[in-house]
This record gives sequence, structure tokens and C-alpha cells, in this order.
Amino acid sequence: MNPQPTIRPARPDDLPALAGIERRAAALFAPEDLPPALRGETVPAPTLRQAQADGLLWVAEDGGRLAGFALAEWLDGRLHLAEMDVDPDHGRRGIGAALLAHMVEQAARLGCDAVTLTTFDHLPWNAPFYRRHGFADIAPAPASPLAARLCAEAEAGLSRRVALRRDLV
Repeated sequence: MNPQPTIRPARPDDLPALAGIERRAAALFAPEDLPPALRGETVPAPTLRQAQADGLLWVAEDGGRLAGFALAEWLDGRLHLAEMDVDPDHGRRGIGAALLAHMVEQAARLGCDAVTLTTFDHLPWNAPFYRRHGFADIAPAPASPLAARLCAEAEAGLSRRVALRRDLV
């Protein structure tokens, strides 16, 4: 059995490595799921710096190496998982589950009633993974920030996306 990954807040010196993790994780997606025009896009460095400063960015270490990260943001008064990536070289070791559990713990500590995310409905490492970890499909209110997020993702070329929520209280 592999040892558990270490989850910790991101440090400024971690930030340059996150784009590489994100690109390697994106390579797992078929072109119909992640259009080629979006494959090279990564979370902008200023967004990562701000999230790190705000305590909303966590990294996973596996065997002393950065293996993944989770980026949260405030959306509609609760934490929203904006991005989570695990380097495929470290896949299937519980790193995604550990990052997700840590993010949920932080949301509870901050007094959130729930956490949300958007993801692909049909990929086993997306919506089915989150559903196994207590998330349920929701239909966001039409004028809500979460509905706007799904709309923006569709406009960017992403399809078969759903919103999920995990209640914490």
C-alpha cells in the first residue's frame, strides 16, 4: 500500500510547478472533452498567487514531489472547487481524494454550509468520482453565479458539464 500523500497549503515556490501538473492532467482528456484550443491554458499565475495568499490553494506531495493541487474560490458565499489536478504519474494513489477531503475540511472550518464545483458528467475521474465523495448533482438557480460559471464553460467550448454540491451541515 502506498503511503498517504501530504496535503498542505501551497507556498510561493510551489506555484511554478502547478502549470506543468495541469498540462499533464489535461493530456488525459479526449479532444471532444477538452478542445485543443483549451489544452495549453492553465490557471493564470496572478490567480494562483492570490489564492495562495488567501489560503485557498493546497498541494499534494507524493514521495517528496508535488503531485497535484486543489484551487478553491469564493462563489455565492461558499467555497467552490475551481480546479483540481493530479499529475498522471501519481494517479490512482488517493491524491485527488485527499485533496478533495482537505478542501472540504477547510470549507467546514470556514463555516461554509456546502461546497460546489463544476465538472464533466461522463468521465469516471470527474462527476462519478465526486459523487462517490458525497457530492450530488444540482440545478443552479438561473441567475446564480454557479449557473453563470456553467454558461461560461459552455461558451469556452466545454460540454457535458454539471454542477455538484456537497452539503456540510
